[in-house]
Amino acid sequence: MTRINFLIGWSERSIGIALPNTIPPALRLPVLALAAAIGLVILLFAVQAARLRSVEREGAAFDGRLSALDAEVARVRAVER
Repeated sequence: MTRINFLIGWSERSIGIALPNTIPPALRLPVLALAAAIGLVILLFAVQAARLRSVEREGAAFDGRLSALDAEVARVRAVER
């Protein structure tokens, strides 16, 4: 006797191909939580990397302003002597 499955899954309804269930139902929630945690770590890493690049740019601009003042500081010290 041939068994016919009349229940079609979400993948077959949406994309027309029945994908096998490789993750057992008992592990779907923990795997989803792990994927969400990894995604959060990647997002936070990207935010921190962007903040670090911004701070480096601001530091370089501040260093440029300080080096421009070196000549003025030398002139004031020469006048004070």
